[in-house]
Amino acid sequence: MPHALKSLDSWTKELSVELGTEELKTYIAQTEQDFAGQITVDGFRKGKVPLDTAKTRLDQKQVLEQALSRALELSLSQAITEQDLDVYKVTDLAIQKNTAEALKYNIKLHVYPTFTLPDLKEIKVAHKDVVVENKEVEETLETVRNSRASFHDKDTIAAQGDRVEVDFDITVDNKPLEGGQSKNHPLIIGGKSFIPGFEDQLVGMNKNEEKQFTLQAPNEYFHKDVAGKKLDIKVKLNKIQSVSLPTLDDDFAKSIGSFKDVAELKNNIRDGLNQEKKSKEQQRARLEVLDAVIKKTNIEISPELEKDQLNTMIANFDTDLHRRGLELNMYLAQLGKTEEDLRKEWKIEAQRQVKLILALHKIAREHNITVMPEEVDQASGELIQTLVGRGEASLEQIDMNAVRRNVQDRLLNDKTLEFIERTCIQ
Repeated sequence: MPHALKSLDSWTKELSVELGTEELKTYIAQTEQDFAGQITVDGFRKGKVPLDTAKTRLDQKQVLEQALSRALELSLSQAITEQDLDVYKVTDLAIQKNTAEALKYNIKLHVYPTFTLPDLKEIKVAHKDVVVENKEVEETLETVRNSRASFHDKDTIAAQGDRVEVDFDITVDNKPLEGGQSKNHPLIIGGKSFIPGFEDQLVGMNKNEEKQFTLQAPNEYFHKDVAGKKLDIKVKLNKIQSVSLPTLDDDFAKSIGSFKDVAELKNNIRDGLNQEKKSKEQQRARLEVLDAVIKKTNIEISPELEKDQLNTMIANFDTDLHRRGLELNMYLAQLGKTEEDLRKEWKIEAQRQVKLILALHKIAREHNITVMPEEVDQASGELIQTLVGRGEASLEQIDMNAVRRNVQDRLLNDKTLEFIERTCIQ
């Protein structure tokens, strides 16, 4: 199979491939055989119809289209293998010639950058033991009680312990705070789930009352853009409800699940918190290893990879906004920003994420970490069964190839992270 490769830049190659008559005949014959196995003819069992008989019933246009697809996929795979290229994406397919005698096409190959990994055995990260305090169990138990609380509308002023729904709008330096606007936001006064001091301002307010006030965000506040700054807040109180919590007794424990008493419920909560903490510690340690790897590695990122990662981040952000009933364009307009502003703000983090992805890929490739087809089959089948079972999608709506690709990527990442853990985490 004649083919030629030309470098366009450090990360992009242009591949030219030409298939002749004999090669195309092979692809057409394979495609006819596949279609023949699917048709039904009286007097023959399915899959046992003679090829000559089957050909008279095949849609030749459909056969040629499928043969072309097969020829493109397999010839491209063969050329990439022969050139020993590490390709992460193909684009810009241009078919120069497409006849029964010849197929000629050009395609761009976007390849992973080349770089040298540090010796992973020299990177050591200490594993931290996790401990679940009694206070954490009690707090979680109280959260469970709150989840089973009953609410009753009240016409008196808001007080500590009440459930309220508020509209709020927060600005910093006369500019809307990103994520600082909401409608009918529910919270428990005294639950300490909001900016320190915010809930105290609601005490004594009446239903439908509006109020403006200023708070000083703590210097250690998690929202780094506003930590230590003054926040100007407008709030409207839409609903006030009293809260009735269920009695914490064995009957309550039984109502939560198959627990015989409160003690067993607490043990279950402790086990759950322990597993959650272990998982977070595992993620922390793995990420610390990868951060150490990329700090010791000179990885040059292509503009294409950076752009792809920013696209993914924007898409994920848009999806998150949709879950909250918001539109990206409207949200950005409120902040006085554009999508391009977001891309500039997120550029450094996007580059870091790309480097982490590249480091994982390189580690898997250099240490021959692979996923077997049967592993992909099993995990894909389980995922599809779950999606269909939950009613999230029908079999007709599911792109099986996309599912398999995503599952393969996830399994490979999992195996690579497990290798990192065995090698670097003590």
